[in-house]
Amino acid sequence: MTKRILIIYILFCCYVFTIKANTETVKDSTAYGQLTITSPFPRVDPILVHLDSLTHDAFSSKNEYFGGLTTNIPAYDPGYSDAVIKKKLEQIPAVFPMTYNSDVKTYVNYFTQVKRGYTSRMLGLCEIYFPMFEEYLDNKKLPTELKYLPIIESAFNPKAQSRVGATGMWQIMYKTGRMLGLNMNSYIDERMDPRRSTEAGINYLEQLYKIYGDWQLALAAYNAGPGNVNKAIANAGGVKNFWAIKRFLPQETQNYVPSFIGMVYAMTYAQEYKIPATKPLFNPNMIDTVMINEKVSLQHISNTIGIDKEELSFLNPSLKLGIIPPSAEGFALRLPIGYIARFETNRTTINNDPSMFLPEPIVVEEVSEPVWTTVTKTITHVVRSGESLSGIAQKYAVNLTDLKKWNHLKSSSLQKGQKLSIKTTEKQKVASAPKVTYTSPTVTTTPPTTKPVSTSVNINTASIPGTFNSTTSTPTTKTIEVWETVPTTKYHIVKSGENLSTIADKYNVSLSQIKSWNKLSSTKIMKGQKLAIKTTTQKKVTKIVPITSASSTSKQVIPSNINTPINVREIENNIPTISSSESLPNTGVKYALHTVLPGETIYTIAKQYNDASVDGIKQFNNMNSTEVKVGTTLRIPIQ
Repeated sequence: MTKRILIIYILFCCYVFTIKANTETVKDSTAYGQLTITSPFPRVDPILVHLDSLTHDAFSSKNEYFGGLTTNIPAYDPGYSDAVIKKKLEQIPAVFPMTYNSDVKTYVNYFTQVKRGYTSRMLGLCEIYFPMFEEYLDNKKLPTELKYLPIIESAFNPKAQSRVGATGMWQIMYKTGRMLGLNMNSYIDERMDPRRSTEAGINYLEQLYKIYGDWQLALAAYNAGPGNVNKAIANAGGVKNFWAIKRFLPQETQNYVPSFIGMVYAMTYAQEYKIPATKPLFNPNMIDTVMINEKVSLQHISNTIGIDKEELSFLNPSLKLGIIPPSAEGFALRLPIGYIARFETNRTTINNDPSMFLPEPIVVEEVSEPVWTTVTKTITHVVRSGESLSGIAQKYAVNLTDLKKWNHLKSSSLQKGQKLSIKTTEKQKVASAPKVTYTSPTVTTTPPTTKPVSTSVNINTASIPGTFNSTTSTPTTKTIEVWETVPTTKYHIVKSGENLSTIADKYNVSLSQIKSWNKLSSTKIMKGQKLAIKTTTQKKVTKIVPITSASSTSKQVIPSNINTPINVREIENNIPTISSSESLPNTGVKYALHTVLPGETIYTIAKQYNDASVDGIKQFNNMNSTEVKVGTTLRIPIQ
């Protein structure tokens, strides 16, 4: 009996010491009372690890722009008690609840004592970014204190990237960025654009607050996602309070709200802790923008106007490859004011970046193109408990009537374990058809010494304009096989767990396009709903086209812009020449006829024809602007 009591006593002591080690009790003799929070601080805090890595990030540690990281700030502690800190938090004019407890105290100490240099640097950078944040927050009528969030998210680093792929100053995930309307492609990621990402991040915070009606929960959802917050609320018995659900959240999110409150306190009372602002050498008020429509590299701009390429990259962080892509709407390039006049003076030179138009030799390459056929297959489904015939039809995207017909069913009644035959179709590769790809920005203007390449595309080089070996010819016709881009419509059956954003990603289309095609007023969709997806496919067609008379000069020309698949293009000869006998031969200018397809611009069309001159296309077609309309036929000079 005595041994049993002794063992129980020892276990009880161990339990008491464990609780004491993991509990921080904040006592004060004033009216603020006693705070007791059982919330052990982790040895490895994901928030602090993330911020520490950003401190030494190659982008954010550039002395030229930020003035460097201040590390020699003398230590200073005003000796405030917990009651004083709690009162100071309450005095901050904030809508966001400035709770004070042991978790928040840890981050107050971290930002005011341990990382004084980091806080000093953030004080300097806030002079650059806070005016922009405050403008967007004021337009949305949201709490101004949310401007501190990018400090916790990215340390004001527009190129910051987390281990899970969250990118930019506001740490936005790819799918969230697409949902918020950000432009992300091979050249540009607007999550790294300070202005566009700020607009998107604040819009997202507004959406989350509308869901929870609580700013602490909205911040938790911004970090962990609404799904994790909803699970934590359910596990906590349905209570909607961050501190009540905190232990059910991911480790990083548990510390997210406390670190935010700690940073707001440190930034607000930095002077009382004798933390100065490290002034960045970069002055945001001395920056302006210029619009660029052409494909240009930052290196070319740097070489032309004499600005440092790294400074250009710093001012334009959304350019992933250091290349501005061609676009009709243009790209707003940020430049120091001192370089604006020099840029405008050299705009023509800048727009013609030679590195974007490097000549390449003709490459004739035979590749295999798969041929597909549709195969009908029958699969067997075993009925489970609770399943219905309509539910099974939706699962396999088949018609309920067909399902009953395949299984000789007179009613919709089913039994558990019953086997149903379901006919589905799938594509299978049955053969390969060779095709030929030509790539070259030049045109051969001398007769070939070898026999022309024979391919299954059946392009007769003797019938292509400009390949005549006689001195004259009479009007006739020629037959040419080409690949024509044909618009088609696919239908997608919404499955469980899918949303409009994931479906848009699957088919490589935009969210707004799907909404337009299906006349949707919102992004809400239901399981089993049928959505129309418009796309294009390639169809091989035979065309008979006229041939005009050739000139008296014999030439053999192999157009290097014939590609497979290809839009409908007919190569013609002997149209009236442009008035420049020195730049063009007397035989006339060779050109292609191109029908504008959906999504094409004059710049993408010029690129298809070996980077043809945009100005030349405009002149050939009497165009006053670069706008092109779908269905219009353009003459593209190829010589």
